[in-house]
Amino acid sequence: MSTLIVMPDGNALSPVLIKQVSLYKKGVMCRDAQQRMIAWIPVVDEEKGKRVRDILIRLTADGPRPIQPDWSFLKEEADAS
Repeated sequence: MSTLIVMPDGNALSPVLIKQVSLYKKGVMCRDAQQRMIAWIPVVDEEKGKRVRDILIRLTADGPRPIQPDWSFLKEEADAS
């Protein structure tokens, strides 16, 4: 059984579903094995987008018991808008 990870929007997702993580200009997308979008994390700042992408890639490699990510760095972006 895998542990759910809490995404920045508060939704939860099993990291075993994530088969692709892609960085775009306005956010980060996660896709499943059938190439369906399973998560979208809006991020305007490119450096923060890279950080989100790297966290999600690490989570998929962590196995069935990943450590919950700290998304607090994204709150600064939300507060600024």
